[in-house]
Amino acid sequence: MRGWIYVISNKAMVGLVKVGHSTKDPRLRAEELDNTGSPYPYIVEVDVLVEEPYQIEQQVQRNMMHLSAGKEWFRCTPKEALKQILRVTNGKEIHISKYSEDLNEYSYLEEQWIKEGKKFIKIES
Repeated sequence: MRGWIYVISNKAMVGLVKVGHSTKDPRLRAEELDNTGSPYPYIVEVDVLVEEPYQIEQQVQRNMMHLSAGKEWFRCTPKEALKQILRVTNGKEIHISKYSEDLNEYSYLEEQWIKEGKKFIKIES
């Protein structure tokens, strides 16, 4: 089954990101979260289309347990969360959509993955 691993932030929660999974567009998930009473909108920082999103999400969250702020929220930057997602998806074909300006430097990842023969497909939004 295909779905997304996503990283969401909210400026009401500085220094925290939510790492989750969904079988629907992560932007819709962010809109759902907007109805939870936050004074600011939730922002999809990055999403990664993968096979078996639940299993990948669970492994990423286990790897980030030392950064846990509770439930699916972690004390880290979106870029740090993306690095964990890429570690877990190592060697799998993935599609990355970019939304956040501070995540626009994928070139170092692409170069490294090409050198190592890993699958990596970047999609700009």
